[in-house]
This record gives sequence, C-alpha cells and structure tokens, in this order.
Amino acid sequence: MPILNFQSMKARRTGSKNAFNYTFGFIALVVVASLGSTLAANINLNSGPVEFGQGVTQATACDNQITVTPYSTFINAPGNAGHFFTSVQLSGIDGSSDHCGGKSFKISAYGSSGLISLYTDTAGTSDQSDDTPHFYWQGTLPLGSNSLVATFSHNADSSYGLAPAQNVVKITIETVPGSGTLYGLTGAGIHDSDGEADSANLYMLTINEGSDFTYELVGALKYNGEQIIHATGLSWDPVDSMFYFVSNDSDSLFKFDPTTATNGEINVYLVGHSNYTPYPDLAFDPTGQLWGWSEADDNLIKIDKTDASIEVFEKDIDTWSTGLASDLEGRIWLKTDTLYLLIDSNGVTGNPQYGRNLPSDRANMLTVDSSGIFWTGARIAGSPNFTEIYKFDISGLSQGSDDIPYTFVGNVPGIRLSSIEFTN
Repeated sequence: MPILNFQSMKARRTGSKNAFNYTFGFIALVVVASLGSTLAANINLNSGPVEFGQGVTQATACDNQITVTPYSTFINAPGNAGHFFTSVQLSGIDGSSDHCGGKSFKISAYGSSGLISLYTDTAGTSDQSDDTPHFYWQGTLPLGSNSLVATFSHNADSSYGLAPAQNVVKITIETVPGSGTLYGLTGAGIHDSDGEADSANLYMLTINEGSDFTYELVGALKYNGEQIIHATGLSWDPVDSMFYFVSNDSDSLFKFDPTTATNGEINVYLVGHSNYTPYPDLAFDPTGQLWGWSEADDNLIKIDKTDASIEVFEKDIDTWSTGLASDLEGRIWLKTDTLYLLIDSNGVTGNPQYGRNLPSDRANMLTVDSSGIFWTGARIAGSPNFTEIYKFDISGLSQGSDDIPYTFVGNVPGIRLSSIEFTN
C-alpha cells in the first residue's frame, strides 16, 4: 500500500464558514492496490498550515486534481455551544463517465480512539431521527457534475449528533466498490388513463434505503429527432460503456452514450432489426456478449450487438413479467416470480429453478450490482405512478424451489420504470 506524502503541498483557500483555528497537517494518499478504483485519502488534523475552510488538491484514482475542503460551523446550542465538524466538500472533480462520474465516495471521521459517529442528511447514508450512530457518509457523483458535498445533519438550534471539531483528528475519503450507478428507463407501461405507451426517458437514481429514491432526468431518448416510446431492456455494455435497449413495439435494437445528453435529450443509434418477435429483456455478460429473452416465445436469444442478428435457444418456461441479468461470474439468470439459471459458469444452457416468490407485478427488471446483489422492481400505475425497488442475495442459494428472501429498498415516486441497470 504505497503512501504519498503531500506535506509540502501548498494549501488553497476556498472560502470559509467559520473563523476557526483548528488546523490539520500532512496529507497522505493511500492507493489500495487490490482495488484499482479505490481511493483512500487520509487527512490528519491538529497541526500544520491548513485550516478548516481551506482546500487541498489531491490526486485520486479517478481524477488527479480534486480539492478536499473540510468545514466546521459554530453552533450556539444551549449548554453545548462550540465549533462542530459539519461538512466536507469535494470540488474540481472530472465528472465524465471515464473518470469520477457515477463513482461513489465514502467519507469517515476519526477521533483519538477511533471512528466518530456522523449523523448524515438524506443525501448520505441516514439521518439522526432514529438515534442510531452512522459512521460514514456515502454519496454518488452524478455524471457531468464537478462537486460533491457531504453534510452532517443537525437541527438549527442543536449540535446533537455532530462531532466537536477539536475531537476530529483524521478524515478519510475513498471511492468504494459498492453498487455503481443505478439508472432507470421509462417506456414499457401503458397508462391506465389514456392507453398510450410511456415515453422513453433515462434517469439516474440515488438510493436512499428505507425511504424514497431521488432521481434526475439524464435525457429523453430521441431517434432522428422523434421521441422513443415503449422501450425496455436497458442494459450496460461493460466493454464499450454504452447503453442498449429495445423498442418493444418492434424488433429494433438501439444504443446510446449517456454522457452525450444535451439540453435534456439523448440521441440514440439504431443497431439493427432482428426480424424476430419483440424481446423485452436484455443482459450483457462480463465479456460484452448481449443476451435477450422473448416472453412471447419463451426463448433465450443470443444477439450480435453490431447488427442485431440473433441465435435462438428454446426454453420450456412459461414466463411473464420477466427480468434477465448476468451475475459477476457471467451466469445468465431469468426472473419471473421464480429465478431460473439459463447459462451456468461453464456456458452450459438449461433452466434449473433456484427459488420462487419474488416480486413479479409488471416488472421487466433485473440487474446485478458490483457486490453481486440482485435488484428488481415493480411498476405501479396510480395517482401518481411509482416504482417499487427490491433486492435479494443468491449467495449460498442451491437449486430447488425454496422461497428467496428479498428486501424492499424503497419507492421511486412519480415515474414507472420499464427497467433498471447498474453501470459497474
């Protein structure tokens, strides 16, 4: 684990929320060799030329010039007034997809005897309402953004849950191999009110476990200037870093680069037509091979991503509301309310059942995060529309028909997603 000493680096003042004189000394960058995407920057406080409210430029795994600025705030709390550690800002970040865009940053604070609990706002891991200490803040940098702020929550007249600034001796900032960035696509559902298919829009989702997801529109999907409708099967190619999807009203396969969004629109490219029945589910394996599932014929499809030509593998499965995904080993899984293994790690095709009683209401959704956890969902028509998101773990799962335990993660309010996909 190489350690780079930044003691001689000149501090750059970026503004201050305080007139606070607690200082911190040398800056060290720790690069974890076993995780190429992992940054761990250790910022030691209490002696040196840099104060709270000043920024230090750091080299990181995804950008060689990120400015890290810790802040303290004076809180005139009855019986407990003082300066408290309230936030850390990361700025000057390259938010493109091949740098830090979509990366997850984890921030922790240490006192002389170990980790200090940080109650965080809803942009991080939790809040102070449950009286449970949380020892880190974690947030994802949206594509195209150049800054990220970790704010440690408190009431305006209370310092409850905050760390006194003088007790903070070290801050660590790292990128972690967590779930990657989660995207959602609208476009498969039929509105109960007007009978028309939903428009295809791409959203970046922020996971707030136990409460509603937040999200931002990346762009409306347009082909030759026309809005795409009734789209599903969003899948991320780990080789060329492009999204692929299918038009569920035809046999058309499209692709696009999410970083090209301009003025809320994304131009998509037609890969080709398969001359086959529509297939609402897509999944890339780790090698970049694209697979699909046809609900109409209950067949697995091997797709050439250069021209949309296909090879069909017949399966004896009666399916509906399916989801298709590759795990980290390259195995291909199909989900209805039951989980099937279609291709094993040796490339052998079959359809053994690995569990049942998964959420299956109007859901062509299945994706796997970089920790190997499966995520699925159900789109719900109502006033307003929303999408339920669930996750489940198949580690240790053996062939059979036992129920698969799953966890409700939260709702995506206001939109009905046709598919979800992690970019790992």
